[in-house]
Formats: sequence, C-alpha cells, structure tokens
Amino acid sequence: MQLVHSVIKVTDIKFSRQWYSSLLFEDISQSGDGWCSWRSGVTIVSKEKWNKSFSLLPDDQSPTCISLVFEVPSFDRFLHILSIRDDRASIIAGEGSYGGRRYIKLLDPDMNIVVVLESGFDYAYFSDGERNVVNNPGEIMGMESFQKKK
Repeated sequence: MQLVHSVIKVTDIKFSRQWYSSLLFEDISQSGDGWCSWRSGVTIVSKEKWNKSFSLLPDDQSPTCISLVFEVPSFDRFLHILSIRDDRASIIAGEGSYGGRRYIKLLDPDMNIVVVLESGFDYAYFSDGERNVVNNPGEIMGMESFQKKK
C-alpha cells in the first residue's frame, strides 16, 4: 500500500486554495467541483464534497482532525518567505526544535495543524524525469552531484 495524497476538509475552498498555494509555493495541478490538488501531495475538498465522499458521520459531527508534516530543505529561507506573508501572525501556533531540527506549527484557515520541519537530510530523491538525466535509476545523490551531471 502506498499513500497517494493527504485529503483535507475545508470550509472555504477558494480561501484555502490561496492559503495552501502560498504555503506550498505552487499552484494547483488538478481541480474539480469542490476539490483541488497540488503536485506535492495535498488535496483540499469542500465540506459538502467531503460529506458525500469521505464522512461516515452527519455533517455537524464531522470534525476537523488533521495534522500535516512537511520537511523543507532551507528552513531559514522558508521562514523568510513566511515572514513576508500578510497573515503570518495569525497562523503561527508554535515554534521549537525536535531532535535538533527546527519546526514551526501553522494553523490553516480551518484550524488544521501544519508542521513545517527543517529537513534532516542533505540529499534528495529525484523523480523519474530527473533520474533520466542522472542515468542511474534509484541512485540517491547530493544536489551538487546532480547539478554537475545535469
């Protein structure tokens, strides 16, 4: 079994789309009636669509209950970009360190917790397209090595 996407119930799809696009630094890759997805593996679904597709409980008993964890390779750069967002003060729920890695907890518009964690790795996994450039499928290498081969 493989996790394909994280699906998050949202109240206002338009506002949440803007919030997650800003957080993920990308625009949506797919969308439909009451949902949209990003290439990074996040999908948001309107409350109405969620209740039809995923909920086992009546509408008023279906709570928000998700926490997402993202790793970023350049935590300081992420914090800098976050600091220039207009709503930074309203979404930070906490900051700290875990195992020597810094993190920040954010609240999305529906009060879901999003944890952004400093990456503990100095290497990267590459998609199939990037592996074709490297010419060695399955190889794990540092970003500097990849850039030299590219």
